[in-house]
Amino acid sequence: MDPAAVVSGFPGVEEFAGVSDAWHWSPVPGLDFAAALSADGRHLLQVNARDTYDEGLVRATLLAARENSSRLLADGVLLGAQPGFRFPGRDFEVVAPARPGVHRYHEVQQPELQHAGEVQRGAGPCGVVLCA
Repeated sequence: MDPAAVVSGFPGVEEFAGVSDAWHWSPVPGLDFAAALSADGRHLLQVNARDTYDEGLVRATLLAARENSSRLLADGVLLGAQPGFRFPGRDFEVVAPARPGVHRYHEVQQPELQHAGEVQRGAGPCGVVLCA
């Protein structure tokens, strides 16, 4: 399963400016999703926002998650963490991915994307969480 091929086919998806191999889509007003491939291209790092979408913060989050993806996603850990994340005007201190064993982002509409992350211990989407 190719995460980039799946996401690039989502309705209304567009390239995410300033981040290679990254996309943004909004199925309804007030609900935004953004995703980028991990450094190895096997994982989808996704950020979800409800009525709080901040493109600069999302860009910084995706770039930080990608930069640290080999450590964050090592050994199939369901929830990892990378301390030291900073963004001007925000109090976040940690970027953390939550694997499909923790979230169910694509369970209904894209089950093959959801299932790939659960079975292959290395492919599929990881939700990116900011922690203060």
